Amino acid sequence: MKKTQEALTKKSWVVIKIIKSFLSNLNTNKSSILAGTITYLLVASLVLYPLATLIFNSFGISVINYSPTLQTYTNVFADINNWIALKNTIYIGIVATFFALLFGSSLAWITTRTNFKYKHFVSFNVFLTLCIPSYVYAVAWIDIFRRNGRLDRTLAAIFENFDYTFNTYSLGAVIFVLSINMYPIVFMAVSHALNNANRSLEDTSMLSGATRLKTTFKITLPLIVPTIFSIGLFVFSRVIANFGVPAALAFPSGIEVLTTRVLSSLNNLQLQLATTLSVLLLAISVAVFYWHKFVMKNRRYTTISSSTSKPQLIELKKSKIYVTILIVVFQFLTSILPFITLSLTSLVTRSHLPLTFENLTFSNFTGLFQNPIALRGIRNSITFGAVGATIAIIIGLGIIFVSYKTKMLGRKFIETVASLPMACPSVVLGIAAILAWSSSVVNIYGTPWIIIITYISLFIPIVLKNLAGIIESQDPSLDSAARVNGASRLRTFRDITFPSLKGGIFSAGLMAFIIALREIPISLLLFSYGNETIGVLMFNMRSDFGGTEFVSAISVLVITLTVILRIILKQVALKRKNKKNGSLGEYYANSN
Repeated sequence: MKKTQEALTKKSWVVIKIIKSFLSNLNTNKSSILAGTITYLLVASLVLYPLATLIFNSFGISVINYSPTLQTYTNVFADINNWIALKNTIYIGIVATFFALLFGSSLAWITTRTNFKYKHFVSFNVFLTLCIPSYVYAVAWIDIFRRNGRLDRTLAAIFENFDYTFNTYSLGAVIFVLSINMYPIVFMAVSHALNNANRSLEDTSMLSGATRLKTTFKITLPLIVPTIFSIGLFVFSRVIANFGVPAALAFPSGIEVLTTRVLSSLNNLQLQLATTLSVLLLAISVAVFYWHKFVMKNRRYTTISSSTSKPQLIELKKSKIYVTILIVVFQFLTSILPFITLSLTSLVTRSHLPLTFENLTFSNFTGLFQNPIALRGIRNSITFGAVGATIAIIIGLGIIFVSYKTKMLGRKFIETVASLPMACPSVVLGIAAILAWSSSVVNIYGTPWIIIITYISLFIPIVLKNLAGIIESQDPSLDSAARVNGASRLRTFRDITFPSLKGGIFSAGLMAFIIALREIPISLLLFSYGNETIGVLMFNMRSDFGGTEFVSAISVLVITLTVILRIILKQVALKRKNKKNGSLGEYYANSN
């Protein structure tokens, strides 16, 4: 009884503290409290409510039904197919992450620590790779390696009676495509770490008689190990969350991972199974993602040098020609060839026809703008992306205001909650939206708003990542001066803080728009007739109508738009001179 009374007393004290905090702030700044309350309600409604609905439903608890049970989890773990999907997911995640780290780190070391000549060529191809969505890579892979594909026809033309037996659809194909798609993220992170590593340590090692290679392994590599480990965790979290590539390259051969198993369960009307699998996938992704954040926060061992001198570059000497050929071939196969393949396929009447002037046509591109479904999909992606990004920016500004400019209780917690979608696989967000927004309480399923609302929750973390660094680097004396002169917190934020955030807001909007152009799982789960998006077109067009030619045409269109937007984004980043602030948001935009 005594313990119960103590617990009640403690709870009462917490409630009193909350009320006192509210009243205190209300007396001093009513507008700030109103803005904060609205922000709290929006984050709770758009982010916390769908995810909580997903978790509770997996235990048999919903608005209209209260039947707590662990039976669904028992059934999931009793099904061998779910264990196989989990094993495949972890296997793909580990192996694809390993190769992404190998490719990205090796290329970063060669371009920053050797006298390799064609560094701008590498930078261009890394940029091009960033602009190609992972699913588009899968489409290019199929076009090149499928039976009667480009490789098959080329080999048949060279070798008489050639028997082509390559397996296009396999786990190996998924691993290759994902590792190629993710290695630019590793390249950028490791290059940044190498360029900022303390060069005096390397110089001291060299002066002490160590060879350049020994210095690399004994000095340079230990300095960047935390960076490699942290970016490896991020890549792993994005790989296991990927849906498009396994759906295109593994699912046709009967191989499933957790993301595709969720969708297949939903297609088989096994909503409870899809919900439970989504919670398990969510738990794994969130654990890995926040482990990455913990490593980034607490284990940055790389020392920064104030020296402006350039490091002594390793002379490649006789191996220079071999390294150059290897890198050029690698870059050609991983970025230029897929783009050329997609471009050529988009310009022929049928993908299996030879590339002759008679077979060349622009009808695939004109058909996109003449086909009402394709035109509607393009228009919807632009509209949904623009509306979702705008609302996400407004909510993000509210979160930044509450978290950094007020002393409201729970301000940091609300920022953490708002960042959760960055750790969630898109297919999980889609399932959560179905459960949250198709209930008897709120039912917007089948309308554009269910897609837009889910986009908003997806975009909010991008906004926060772009704005938080700018806020943290601001001089607090400006706010203090405004407050001393009688300005409210809200007016201080509007007149002092907001103008400095405009560059970050623009960058966040562009990143969100890039995601909207290439996003597949959310749209695929939530679209209805009339609400198709570009992602739905890319995923369904190859099998439903139009064939590979139309998919290639829309893929080239998406890549072109992405290149333009990323060039603009890069120019904005250069003007802001704050690359550190937006790096994770850009990684996320690329990996989605």
